[in-house]
Amino acid sequence: MELFNRCEDMQRFYYEVADELGAAFDTEQTFCQYAWKIISHKGINKKVFEDKTLLSGKYYDLIKSNGIKGNPSIEAVMSICIGLDLGGRTSEQLLEKAGHKLNDSPLHVVYRKFLNNFRGRSLYECNEILGGFALPLISKKEYIQV
Repeated sequence: MELFNRCEDMQRFYYEVADELGAAFDTEQTFCQYAWKIISHKGINKKVFEDKTLLSGKYYDLIKSNGIKGNPSIEAVMSICIGLDLGGRTSEQLLEKAGHKLNDSPLHVVYRKFLNNFRGRSLYECNEILGGFALPLISKKEYIQV
């Protein structure tokens, strides 16, 4: 553990691995339960959630109260994955719990690149790239509404 305390990248790596190992035992969790676990573990409050994910405060409240019925949109899940800078495996698990799986369509290929090779970037930057490829934006408004 001392090695992991030496630098921020190593700490991030350690916590991502720990999260992924823990998620392996959380197969019965709903999308909301898993998303809330991630949000609380990262210490994200409603305002930070809104700023980073471009999702509404109401969406935050619905996740917290396990109130999302059915499958959330893939855009909302991608907003969470990118906005909260989730690792590839954690993002895949969150997508799966939301009833989504990335395929080989052009849009999903770009989504996969965002999750694996473009981490740490904002949704605004991701939307610029999507626009450059004439693909639909992850969020078309300042906030994605429920």
